[in-house]
Amino acid sequence: MNQIRYGIILSYISLALNNLVAIIYTPVLLRYLGQSEYGLYSLVTSVIAYLTILDLGLGNTIVRYSALYKSEGQIKKLYDLFGLFIKIYLLISGLVLIIGLGLYSNLENYLEDSMDPNEVERAKIMYLFLIGNLAVTFPLSVFPSIITAYQKFVFAKTINIIRILLQPVIMTPLLLFGYKAIALVVVVTALNIGTLIANMIYCLLKLKIKIRFGKTGKGIIKEIFLFSFYIFLGVAVDKMNWSTGQVVLGLISGPTSVAVYAVGIQILLCFFGFASSISGIFLPRITEMINQKNSIELFSNLFIKIGRLQYILLLLVFLGFVFFGESFIKFWAGEDYIDAYAISLIVMLPLMFTSIQHTGVLILQALNRQKFRSIIYFIIAVINILLSWVLAKRYGGYGCAISFGICMCIGNIMIMNVYFSKRLGLQIIRFWKEICESKYLVIGMIIFGFALIKLIIPDTVAKLLLDICIFMAIYAGMSYCFYMNQYEKNLIRTIVNRIIK
Repeated sequence: MNQIRYGIILSYISLALNNLVAIIYTPVLLRYLGQSEYGLYSLVTSVIAYLTILDLGLGNTIVRYSALYKSEGQIKKLYDLFGLFIKIYLLISGLVLIIGLGLYSNLENYLEDSMDPNEVERAKIMYLFLIGNLAVTFPLSVFPSIITAYQKFVFAKTINIIRILLQPVIMTPLLLFGYKAIALVVVVTALNIGTLIANMIYCLLKLKIKIRFGKTGKGIIKEIFLFSFYIFLGVAVDKMNWSTGQVVLGLISGPTSVAVYAVGIQILLCFFGFASSISGIFLPRITEMINQKNSIELFSNLFIKIGRLQYILLLLVFLGFVFFGESFIKFWAGEDYIDAYAISLIVMLPLMFTSIQHTGVLILQALNRQKFRSIIYFIIAVINILLSWVLAKRYGGYGCAISFGICMCIGNIMIMNVYFSKRLGLQIIRFWKEICESKYLVIGMIIFGFALIKLIIPDTVAKLLLDICIFMAIYAGMSYCFYMNQYEKNLIRTIVNRIIK
């Protein structure tokens, strides 16, 4: 329980640092790279994101089965499992190199219509580095999953915090000396591999795990691959949805449009991180709950409890962005990126309602019932690609955002809520009733927000920060008085008392 508590605290510290670094470091990156170079970097990383789906969903598979075997005391099977996953990942790394180098040989043909020869050449160099990074990452990614399965969140989150801080510390001087996107790719690659090696050392020396390459029963291999296939499909869909807009714009409009859209996506990923940073910690715990009596009722209570906590936080961020997001982007990224405000806002509302139900995805994985979700999401992702292509030709980045938002409403919210209720037995009606208790909070904050921006126009960074602080303080007070239940109030009191002590 201490690991879970401190894991949640460190998750928020990590999230806060990540967002703080993004706020301070991204303007530096945009200024010294330039819009074209930043768009080039975003495009290449988006293409590479498609290859990361070759993970096949094995990360969460390792967590689920490791937690299951560990709770049942089947240590020998556990060590055999680790060896099996390393062998699978080595095969995947070989496949990544084959596919990646095949794409590399044709990269110039794909980009020559929207980029000049110099931009194409730089894109090819970055692409090679990232392919190598991916090939090394796959076999080593077994170890972070093992740490999660053992619920050693303190080490995992601490290592992540160090990685977050090191990137701007190393990269900023390089930018000042004139290095561009290629140097950024090299730094990202080095930090990623270094973090994975640290995880491996921790597993071998601290957790004292063993890697056995013995025989594994065909039955368990089949079960693992069936389980991981549908997770893989879900991961593939997420990668497709988050990367589709940038790839489509790169092929249609060029690196400048990609850069603006990428800023919008970066804001949305920070927003999504506020939710996933909590729920991701609970997969091992949810897996252990499977064999308990009344497990579905326990899942419903956890689903609602975590969803409400996520909603309180995400509603603050969403309303704050509605009122102050445009001014924030002007000061943060510059006037050239102002279209990122509308792009972010179009997707942010459906993303908020999707994010507060992220625990439901973990429950599906723990119960090995993610097949329906993965198939539906895949169909929706294909529709998103086609719709983005059509809308982007007419509306540019706005078209991609509209397509993403529509598909998210249909698949993530409407269809999955019916499935959670009818097939899984989760108390979805009760969930939305408890969420909708916030109507007075929302109305009050909207009135206050409009009054605030009318009275105080944030024409300087200092005024903007003052407005945001006032807004956050009023929101916290109104949430505590008019929305939070007794459990949430006790949680706030406990945190405040510990901070004071």
